Amino acid sequence: MKIRFLYPAIIIFCLHACSYPHYLPTSENIDVNEYGAAIRVVRIDKKSVSGELIHADTAMLIVLTHQEHRCIKIPNRDIKSFTLRYAKSRNYHWATALVLVLPAINGVLFLFTGPIHLVGALSVAMGSEKAFTYNEGDIRWDQLSMFARYPQGLPPNVELDRIQ
Repeated sequence: MKIRFLYPAIIIFCLHACSYPHYLPTSENIDVNEYGAAIRVVRIDKKSVSGELIHADTAMLIVLTHQEHRCIKIPNRDIKSFTLRYAKSRNYHWATALVLVLPAINGVLFLFTGPIHLVGALSVAMGSEKAFTYNEGDIRWDQLSMFARYPQGLPPNVELDRIQ
């Protein structure tokens, strides 16, 4: 008899567990970027091209260069390596100096704890530089199009010389 009073509480608890966290943005507020990711392509002839990834498929890449502001078609067979950055990473180098101050309170043990803290802080700082980046070993050619300005392919009405 007394258990029947718990049923509404159990149902409310289960329904509350199915709700989404309120700190997450709604689908209308998710950031949409109309530009492609930044890419740096190194060709087999050692020339590099940096710019925005406009289009990618299994045959070629189209990159809008930063210097010349024009689109360049690069066949995949001519590419030695690439680095794709799809978001800006955070810089944690300032924390290295702060982390070295903390073990100083250990006195003489600083000689032992200082290098440990330094290695930990530098590994976090150096790892944060490579966050949000892919290279040719991390991503396949068919997945590269997800980071392009036109991921489904160039629309028929788009002229490459008019893209800015």
